[in-house]
Amino acid sequence: EQSPPHAKPVPLGRPSAMPRPTTAAFAVVVASTLWVPRVGGEAAIRSVSSSGGLGYTVTDPASYDPALRAETTFDRQRSARDCFCGQSRHSQVYWNFHVQLHEGLSSDPSFSGPWVHELCAVAYPVIFRVVSVDPTDDSFAMHSDCSAGILAMVSVCAQSSALQHLQALAVEDAPSQRIPSRDRSRVWRHTPRVVTEEGVSVGDIFQPAPLAECLAKCEEIPQCQSLAFGPYGCHLKDRCVHEGDTMVPAGEQGDDYQTYYLEPCVGELRAPEPIRRQELEEPTGDQALPRNTHVEEMLNMMSFALRVLEFCYHCIDASPWPFLLSEVLENYALAVEAPQDFRWKRAAGRPLGPSTRPGPAPGAGGEPPSMEPPEDGAPTLGALPPNRLTLLRLQVRWTRGLEMEAEFWRIKLSPDPAVNDRMERLETWISTGEVTWFLEGDEPCSWVATSRGAQSLSRPGRSLPTPRILNVGSGPFAPGPLTCKLPGVDAAAEPRRIPVVAADGLARYYLRILDEHGLAPPHSPIQCPVEELHSCFPPGHFDVVHMRNALDHVFDPLLGIQRMLHVVRPGGWVHLRHARNEGIAGSFRNGLHQWAFDTIECPESSARSEGGGCVPSFLLWNPELRLDVTAELLASGLAQEVHTELHDHPSDDAPEDERYVYVDIRKSTDAE
Repeated sequence: EQSPPHAKPVPLGRPSAMPRPTTAAFAVVVASTLWVPRVGGEAAIRSVSSSGGLGYTVTDPASYDPALRAETTFDRQRSARDCFCGQSRHSQVYWNFHVQLHEGLSSDPSFSGPWVHELCAVAYPVIFRVVSVDPTDDSFAMHSDCSAGILAMVSVCAQSSALQHLQALAVEDAPSQRIPSRDRSRVWRHTPRVVTEEGVSVGDIFQPAPLAECLAKCEEIPQCQSLAFGPYGCHLKDRCVHEGDTMVPAGEQGDDYQTYYLEPCVGELRAPEPIRRQELEEPTGDQALPRNTHVEEMLNMMSFALRVLEFCYHCIDASPWPFLLSEVLENYALAVEAPQDFRWKRAAGRPLGPSTRPGPAPGAGGEPPSMEPPEDGAPTLGALPPNRLTLLRLQVRWTRGLEMEAEFWRIKLSPDPAVNDRMERLETWISTGEVTWFLEGDEPCSWVATSRGAQSLSRPGRSLPTPRILNVGSGPFAPGPLTCKLPGVDAAAEPRRIPVVAADGLARYYLRILDEHGLAPPHSPIQCPVEELHSCFPPGHFDVVHMRNALDHVFDPLLGIQRMLHVVRPGGWVHLRHARNEGIAGSFRNGLHQWAFDTIECPESSARSEGGGCVPSFLLWNPELRLDVTAELLASGLAQEVHTELHDHPSDDAPEDERYVYVDIRKSTDAE
């Protein structure tokens, strides 16, 4: 199973230093080449052409593109065993890791202790035995019959790299400290990073150990004058180190270790022996491997997590593994947003997740949950409708597209003309707060007047609440208030300022990028994806909701429309303006573009216009799902009217055959 191309990951390079695994079962697996993909298994997810109660009709993607047939086949093979690994060929491997992970999180819920590094050291070679990325096309392959176990491993290693990076920063910023030796005649001092010339080894501790234990061991050995201390133990050396000695460069392998050295050094009285390094020299030139920083290593692991998640999102929340689907997605988003500050954020408890059901709780004695597939495994997963399965996949791939989208906006928000070739809009917005957020020919003031007129008719004698407009999917360029004259609606016909609230699922990315560039936005969007508008605003809060060229960037556009209708007032309007079939150009895999919008000119369920002609419907579609939105909204009673039209594309440089889909949706009033 290979995932489609997306934004390129950080190239794989030499990992940070890791001790060899000590768990025998893992050592056996690492030496084995018998990692094979699962074949067969329960056909828990059946492909059917029905809405499954979620609105969308499931379609065969192979009918759109025969190359997508493998994806359909893989979906039919999904099984509880992808997450319950008790019957895996290497079940003991996963059980050993599962037990250690359970014990670590039980004793350290913060997921930040030294055990994280020790467990990653065990998992690291296993990960690279079973996953691979082809750098030529970014295709991803995994050879394992326990994808949820591999997901847990890469999550642990992502956190390990993040913690090492943060630890290195803390050491870099910490003032030099002096620690008295046991005989009080000398003191221990340390460097921010390990020195390049360490001397000859006189002893090691090959496991995480307290600093005091490492210092004491060195003082017991007469030849020991310094040591390298880090998350995986300490390495005792005979060389005298001084404050000005050269250290490894920041960000390279070894910067998670510090050199501790005795002062004064008794070894100063003897000439140091030459260190023979010829056989230890690393490859140079074309043979040298690039060295990953801890941040790059973390981003690699997080990228792997999203790719592995595609193999197990159908069952991960029901599994005994501790990482939820929503938790992995949110941590990937955090890592992309601020990699230098990232550390894993744990989800609280085991709430009902979106894939199947809450996972099993630990046993009465605190032992880890069983990894045996549940007896009702096939029926449980079979209860997951095909359209829900597809939407989960779209959500995972939408999250993967965040990296590409963030890079796009880093360019568009750059004040450097050498980077940003379209500076005028940014400069105007920053200096004046002015930005065009609606298309020529649209009249937001008229929209508000129409909405408030309908509200007046439905609630005679009652005052109307403050008028508001929501511009959802606004992008970074949040508009200011709109000055409107609303005669016949308000008692006063004088112009009034109407707030325009901007909301976007990537607002926190925009704000961080603006901070990076030192730009002060005149207005800021609110962090709120369209699918979560109900959690950001009260019901019936806006007279008008507007969305332009953004609904096709979300993972569930029907849910987004339902949420927009939730926050608009009865009698209010939702106005959608989108390029027609924009997802086709990128094969529905370009960043966040996973949908296409079109019209159905004469659907079977279409109403008739006054002239007797059919009324076009609004169509959402991609190779896997399809929905007549007009029929869905009218049948559900969420909308009283849905008007769909094709207009010329607003861009001057668009091809002549490019069109825009205009959709205007009126929410029913209480009287209707």
